[in-house]
Amino acid sequence: MACGHAAGGGRPGLGDGMNSGTATWRNQIIPVTAAIMVGFAFAAVIYGGWRLGHHLFTASPVTAATIEERAGAPLATANQGGAQTAVAPAILYDIIPTGQRKRYNGSVSWRTETTSADPKVAIKADIQIPEKHISLALLFRRNVDPTFPASHVVELKFTPLSDMSYGEISSVPGLAMKEDDEANGVRLTVQGATISPGFFLLALSDVQADLNVNLKLLKQQSWLMIPIVYSNGNRGTLNFSKGASGERIFNEAFVAWGE
Repeated sequence: MACGHAAGGGRPGLGDGMNSGTATWRNQIIPVTAAIMVGFAFAAVIYGGWRLGHHLFTASPVTAATIEERAGAPLATANQGGAQTAVAPAILYDIIPTGQRKRYNGSVSWRTETTSADPKVAIKADIQIPEKHISLALLFRRNVDPTFPASHVVELKFTPLSDMSYGEISSVPGLAMKEDDEANGVRLTVQGATISPGFFLLALSDVQADLNVNLKLLKQQSWLMIPIVYSNGNRGTLNFSKGASGERIFNEAFVAWGE
């Protein structure tokens, strides 16, 4: 009878009740806890991405207006600091699928511009490649924003491409300097970003060793080269000379910048 009472409807012991309740509690709480942990992990990924963008471009949305504000005065509102100078040669090389280059001749004009931020001098270049219907407005300025990780910034604004079988220019991965048109370019240490179709930003490294090399190349080399990637995957290079006017403009700017 004692055994039957224990095995039947007798009052459960404290240990039995705790085991049963624990199992039920685990069945209920574990899925909820797992969902919360997944949510926290997802939130951490999103927050990490936001922090990266905040570090580079502030917490504002990464738009052309934001980048222009961070880099200094926008191209559209920069004031011309001098008369239009004499033109120098510019050459676009499209690399066709066979590996050969197709050459398109153009021109570049240089001038200094006055900006709203100190130091109030920037370098402006207007590049025209008529046969390809390409125009490029380049603005090169010293960075004075301590929260933006760059020594100098280069803004590149291409006009829409009207008859390009290669498609639009989708990215500009860097900037190089060279002695002449046929020389191999030496790349500056830069970080490139596509801001909007046809609008690109190059941020030159502010690491002192990189800055020293970048400045040496910018001062000593006579030609600039911008590598181009088209939307269909083809590539090209836009090469343009400082010429006598460009050399003078660069020298004036570096003096104004204390470099």
